[in-house]
Amino acid sequence: MKKLRILSINHTEEFEGGTEVFKNKFCKELRKRGHKVLELTLSKNFGEIKKEKIVLKVVSNNVLRKFLGVTFYPSLYRKIKRIIKDFKPDIIHFHNIEKFPLTILLASKRNKIVKTINDYGIICPTMWCIKKKKNTVCEAGFGFKCLKCLNVFEFAVHFVLSVVKNKFYKKYIGAFISPSKLQYEYITKHGYRNVFLLENFLLYDKISKFNKNKKIKKNYFLYIGQITKQKGIEVMANAFLKFSKNKNFKLIVIGGGPEKEKYEKKFSSEKIKFLGRVDDTTKFTYMQNALAIIIPSLWMETGPHVGMEAMLLNKPIISSDIGGMTDYVIDKKNGLFFRRGSSEDLAQKLIFFVKNKKIFKDIYKTNKGVLRKYSVEHFIKGLLTIYEKVM
Repeated sequence: MKKLRILSINHTEEFEGGTEVFKNKFCKELRKRGHKVLELTLSKNFGEIKKEKIVLKVVSNNVLRKFLGVTFYPSLYRKIKRIIKDFKPDIIHFHNIEKFPLTILLASKRNKIVKTINDYGIICPTMWCIKKKKNTVCEAGFGFKCLKCLNVFEFAVHFVLSVVKNKFYKKYIGAFISPSKLQYEYITKHGYRNVFLLENFLLYDKISKFNKNKKIKKNYFLYIGQITKQKGIEVMANAFLKFSKNKNFKLIVIGGGPEKEKYEKKFSSEKIKFLGRVDDTTKFTYMQNALAIIIPSLWMETGPHVGMEAMLLNKPIISSDIGGMTDYVIDKKNGLFFRRGSSEDLAQKLIFFVKNKKIFKDIYKTNKGVLRKYSVEHFIKGLLTIYEKVM
């Protein structure tokens, strides 16, 4: 296959989570194999042009930016059209574009397009597939049931946006990539075709070079990710406080997000430490020395990258029983599942873990088989096959 010119588009330059982490690795690995990749991202804070990346500055006013996000943004449309004309990509690869979906798609529509699906935004207006009041899993799909999560105005806006967006997505996007089996089933059930299951890759060498640091006390559990309600932060913190009463264990929370200050103010203590965002060296050092990694998500994760990193380091995972984690966590083999949203059940699983750590003595053998399909070579081969089908 010839070397390709690939335009990678993501709706934010600022770090938000696993999508941005993976997108950066994705572009780097394609470049290493001789493909020319130009990254196009957006920022409300600044704009810049570099050889391999262009950051377009968008309007900073929050209200206006949201309005342009659900309608059409003329100046952004013209800038993207110009970049596409100058770069002449063989493939345009969308990562997250939900902040300006119609504008980005219409500017790109005359090209071959592939989109990675990082959440449930194409079939759920909240992107989470979670019923807001009952906090239960939703079957997704837009309808009057969405009034349980949206007010009347939001419902009207999302109704129009959903109809238009889904029509354009199905018409102009040549292939969709889903990184988890459950998400793949949801997306295809709602009428999307040309959906390919392709799990995200792990960079084994980068992670395996971090050695255990004997100076760090190994009496803590670890959470890494965004600090938001959907990630189950409150469930985890309440569970840990119940579990750790009169016990010498700590919970370390690494990550940032829009609700970090709120949860830090509510739960920060001698038992629960919020470290904010950290560099890779610090992150992997804490992962190597943790007792286990907790993934308490309320929403159906497509397959959190930190979960796969934990498996590569042979760290047990204590996860909610929902979403992409069910693809590769095997209960009582390389991790434990607890009932999604239940702090009581999570507390019980933490107690069980401490009393039964020996059941994970063969975790290396379990993870070795599961992780085989997460190699970068497997991913790139699958990705290029999808590109070839679209071209």
